[in-house]
Amino acid sequence: MTEAQRRILTELEAEYHRPPADGVYRILFLGSSQTWGAGALTPDDIWVRRLEGMLNHDGRQRSFECINAGISGLTSPQVLELLRELLPLRAQAAVVNLSNNDIDTARFRANLDSIVATLANAGIRGVLLLEPNSPERRITDSPHGDLAVKHKIVSEVGRARGIPVIDLQRYLAERNQTGFLWWDFVHLTSLGQRLVAEKLHTDLPTLLQLR
Repeated sequence: MTEAQRRILTELEAEYHRPPADGVYRILFLGSSQTWGAGALTPDDIWVRRLEGMLNHDGRQRSFECINAGISGLTSPQVLELLRELLPLRAQAAVVNLSNNDIDTARFRANLDSIVATLANAGIRGVLLLEPNSPERRITDSPHGDLAVKHKIVSEVGRARGIPVIDLQRYLAERNQTGFLWWDFVHLTSLGQRLVAEKLHTDLPTLLQLR
């Protein structure tokens, strides 16, 4: 486990009581720098935190905790390792945002399948995201390979495991002309983060059967 993983694990264990309090629905968010919130101007702009606020203003008879376990630079085997350590936090659901950093597509498929299986075995509802990149990115712009191939893997794993997949790639590409969404090919501006939060605020309650 990396130093960053140990640090975030310690911080999350200190912040979140185990198990969650009565009436609290806890959602774990797993990924790398995009999930962590790189590019947001303030912590409150990070899409995971924005989403938590939006869910808690819906007037439901429960409150929500959105646990951001994103760590810059992680790949799927490290996320799988971190997930196993975070199971005692007793999240009821988990959102997995991976694709960009993995290079070996066979390992990516195997690790993603193990992540989904780990969630299922722990009784945690899973949702997969197609980790978006700027539509201006070309295959040759990244050393990490063809993102579309990895998105196809995410969709196939979701379909095989019966796990919903949210296509953030298409969603943001369709809104690319609405403003300045990207700092680079991977990291979202505060506007981009807001759009992601809005999309998940719309989709997650239905996919997690919270309505």
